[in-house]
Amino acid sequence: MEKKYWLINVPGRNGYSLMVHCNAETAEDAIKMANDAEQFDGDDAREAVAVEPFDDDIIEFKNANLIVEL
Repeated sequence: MEKKYWLINVPGRNGYSLMVHCNAETAEDAIKMANDAEQFDGDDAREAVAVEPFDDDIIEFKNANLIVEL
């Protein structure tokens, strides 16, 4: 299975985004893998939404060294 990038957004007043590179095939799997790797604050995984990012998003996160390899 080929790794994919997933942009995970946690909405809300103190929301944030993270990007993972993993073997997840679905958004739900990507969120679960990120949660298992303790990438969320508290219970934020319950509110998280994951999407396949645009190339520009990947470049931005790479340049900032913010991609989490899972």
